[in-house]
Amino acid sequence: MDTSQLDRLTRGLARLLGRRRGLQGLLALGAVPLGITFLGSADDAEAGKTCKRDCGECQQCKKGKCRKTNHGKKRCKKSKCKAETNGTTCNGGTCQEGTCQPTPPPCGNACTGDETCVSEVCCLPETVDLQEAVYSASAGDTLRLCPGTWNLTNAVTIDRDLTLIGAGASATRLDGENVTRVLRIYAVAVTLQDLTIRNGNTVNLDHGGGIFSDGDITLLRVSVTGNTATQGGGGIFTGGTVSLAAGSSVTGNTAPEGGGILNANSGTVTLQAGSSMTGNTATTGGGVHNGNGTLILQAGSIVTGNTATSGGGVYNPSGTVTLDSGAIVCSNIPLNNQCFGTVSGTCPAPSETCPS
Repeated sequence: MDTSQLDRLTRGLARLLGRRRGLQGLLALGAVPLGITFLGSADDAEAGKTCKRDCGECQQCKKGKCRKTNHGKKRCKKSKCKAETNGTTCNGGTCQEGTCQPTPPPCGNACTGDETCVSEVCCLPETVDLQEAVYSASAGDTLRLCPGTWNLTNAVTIDRDLTLIGAGASATRLDGENVTRVLRIYAVAVTLQDLTIRNGNTVNLDHGGGIFSDGDITLLRVSVTGNTATQGGGGIFTGGTVSLAAGSSVTGNTAPEGGGILNANSGTVTLQAGSSMTGNTATTGGGVHNGNGTLILQAGSIVTGNTATSGGGVYNPSGTVTLDSGAIVCSNIPLNNQCFGTVSGTCPAPSETCPS
C-alpha cells in the first residue's frame, strides 16, 4: 500500500468514527425520555418491551406482558376480580359483575317498614302488631313472620286475600293463650304456611277455637293444636273450604262437635296426602264433624287416635264423605264406631288396627 492509499483509508476511518460519535451523542440526549437502552446496559432484557395495556392494580408488567401478582388468595383476570365457586376473592367485599364491591346486607335492600332480616329473609318480628300488619296489607300480599310467638289477647281478623308464611311450625307460633280465638277469616282466600295455631279458645263465642273461617283456606305445613271451642270446631270451624296440604296436622283439639274440624253448612274439607287428624276429642266427630258439607280423605291422609261418643274419626249425619283407597282411618274411639253415617269407601281402613 502506497502513501496516497494509506492516507485515503485514514481519512475514511476518521469520518466514520465522527459519525458514530455524533449519533451516540444524539441518542444519549433522548435515551431517558424515550426509554431506550444501549447494548451492555442493565435493562437490556426489557429493551423495547412495554405492556400494550394498563395492567391494573391486580397485575404487573413483566417482559412486556401483564402477569398476575400473588397477594394471598386474590385471583385476577384482566384487572377484574374473578368469582370462585366457594365464595368470592375480594377482600372485604364481593365480586359483582367483575368488580369488587362492598358486601350487601343479607336481605339486600328488600326489608321495608317493620320488617327485619332473619336468616336472609325479610320478616315481621313478634313485637309487631299482627292485626295492624294485616290491615296495612293489600289484597294478595304475603306477610312473612319471623321465628317467635305472638301472644294474642284478641283474635286476628283477616278480611282480604292474604298469605301468611312463618319460619316453620316449630318456630313461628300464633298463641291464643286460652283467652281468645286465634284467627277469624271472612269470605276471602287465605293461605297459611309453616306456622302453628295453638291455645285458641272461643270462651263464649261458640265455634272455632283455633280458626273460624267463612273463606277458602289452605294450610301447608301448619299445626293446629291445643285449641278449644265451647260448641263446634275445636281446631277449625268452616263454612267455606279447607284444604289440609302435606305436612299439616290438626291434633289435640277439643269441642262438643268436631274436636278437630266442624264442617258446617255446605263447606268442603279435603285432607290431602301427608296431612293428619290425630288425638282430637268431641262428643260427635272426634276428628271431623261433617254437617251438610263435603269431606274428602285422599290417599295418604291419616285420621287416627281421635275420641268421641259417636264417630270417633268421622261423624256424618247428612253430608257427603268420600274415603279414597289408601286413606287411613284407624284406632279411633270407639273402635266399632269410627265413622258414623253414610261413607263412600272403607272405614275403618285398612282395619281396626293402624298399620305399623
